[in-house]
Amino acid sequence: MFVSVFGDQDLESPPIGLIYLLLECCDPSRYTPDVFSIIVMVQKRDTMEFLSVELMETKFDRNENTPPSPGLKSSANYGSQTNTDSDDSSHAIVSGTGAIASCLFLIGVLMFLVGFASHDWLGLEKGVSLSLWTTCERHFLVDVWTCNTWDSTPGFVRAAQGFTVTSLLLYAMTVIVLIAYLTVQFLQRIRAVIITLCSLILAAAVMTILALVILGVQGHEYLLAIQKDDQTVLHKYSIGVDVMGQFYIGWSFVIVIISSIITLISFTFCMVELFRVREYC
Repeated sequence: MFVSVFGDQDLESPPIGLIYLLLECCDPSRYTPDVFSIIVMVQKRDTMEFLSVELMETKFDRNENTPPSPGLKSSANYGSQTNTDSDDSSHAIVSGTGAIASCLFLIGVLMFLVGFASHDWLGLEKGVSLSLWTTCERHFLVDVWTCNTWDSTPGFVRAAQGFTVTSLLLYAMTVIVLIAYLTVQFLQRIRAVIITLCSLILAAAVMTILALVILGVQGHEYLLAIQKDDQTVLHKYSIGVDVMGQFYIGWSFVIVIISSIITLISFTFCMVELFRVREYC
């Protein structure tokens, strides 16, 4: 027999009087088992939160006509036990896959920021170095590098700047959503949040790759054009800059490439986490 007792105030003791009343109203002899058990569950009326669960068990003697005296068989910390379903729903469900995706994404963000702010993307050995925001030249007479912002920014550099700034904004949005996802537990059960995370991660990686392709291809052609222009070569040489060196890819470019690869791997783990949450829900 199951009895649910609702109350606006906490009960200090099990409702034993209610148990006696139930036993008097009900004839236990109609029940086949020798053990007549009653579970009393005390709930709050407003929150429907279980305050306690009391299992009252009594043995019924069929030869007696008097109602049996209930005895307390087990008590589950009266006034402290809560609904199991409520507890389960409040637990975080981020798996190891989700943790890996988050860690990889954060590593990718940090590497992107380093590359975004540095100045050694492309160049000519011991002569010229190009980046998103500056051009650097090495004066071989004094062996000193000087860097300046672009005087007239080429179109391909503007395009690369646009893609990287867009990628930076996407990374920032993803970090905000990721923090909310990891700290607010009920968001971890909403598939739309994970889909948003995966979409932002993928978009950031794609924007970064587009910037790399444009700057890499067009930058290479831009530097080769400088070497083919004799007037520019002589002018640079007159001020102590040698532009006839070999084309190279700088460490900033490489670190952004690694960042985009790590971000794509993070996206893969994010999709695995999405399918896991779909199965869980």
